[in-house]
Amino acid sequence: DSHDEDHFHLKPIRLPRPMFGLAIRPQEDKEAQKVSDALQTAEAEDPSIQVEHIVSLNEVVLRGLGELHLATGDTISAEAALARSLEIAPRGGTAPRVAELLLSLGPMDPERVLELAEVLARGGEPERAVEAYDRWEGLVAAAGEGGDGEDGVDSDSSPPELPVTHRSRRARALVAAGDVARAADELAYLGSLEDAELAAPALRDLARLEARRGRRGTARALEDSLIARFPDRREAVALVFFRGDDRQDAGDFNGASDEYLRAVEMSPSVNEAGLARMRLAQIHFHEGRYE
Repeated sequence: DSHDEDHFHLKPIRLPRPMFGLAIRPQEDKEAQKVSDALQTAEAEDPSIQVEHIVSLNEVVLRGLGELHLATGDTISAEAALARSLEIAPRGGTAPRVAELLLSLGPMDPERVLELAEVLARGGEPERAVEAYDRWEGLVAAAGEGGDGEDGVDSDSSPPELPVTHRSRRARALVAAGDVARAADELAYLGSLEDAELAAPALRDLARLEARRGRRGTARALEDSLIARFPDRREAVALVFFRGDDRQDAGDFNGASDEYLRAVEMSPSVNEAGLARMRLAQIHFHEGRYE
């Protein structure tokens, strides 16, 4: 027979107060429901997570114990909590810090390292992003040599190639981190590709880099190559527009008109072509030509 005395009532577990906060704002209204569902799932799966709605700021704050777990040596719980916050808001303001903490937890697979490198690159942490990209290379090289971790890299082997879709972000990170030589090599490779989406911005950035290094002739040659190879790209039209701008500032109105007209003809729909048409109108007005 059952008696009331046979039922045990356990006190609920008292969890520490969440110390790690992450403000979340969906980039688009259509993502709001998806974010809300993810937050509800996170709160249900992890009792240490709290979701706070701040009406005055129109944002949601996800609070957890990510860094506290880490400080107490509980790396498994720390990784789970941090990964969850990054999954919910991969482009949030604290995403780079979360990525850094995850990378500090020890060995992980190359794909995950590459994902975190991208978070750091997007989040304005170029030095840390470059370190993560280099770590990815070490992991892939170790796997290729039959190693079972980051210590198995053969220093005499050629580094593996980063997937081309990620190389433009690494190139920008290298530039921002001040690693000029590696940045130039990366941009030169990207600029040699036939894919205009990758090659055109790479040639533009490489020309800027060479100009900063005082190599004006090389920079001009790279600009000419960009204009010749990809005349309908905005990067090329912008170069021609600013050449016209330089001529106009120097008082060479005929030369400026030629450059502006060239910019319009290259790709009439881009913004710089519209600016070029306005400048042409200004020059015509200045010279009394109203036709």
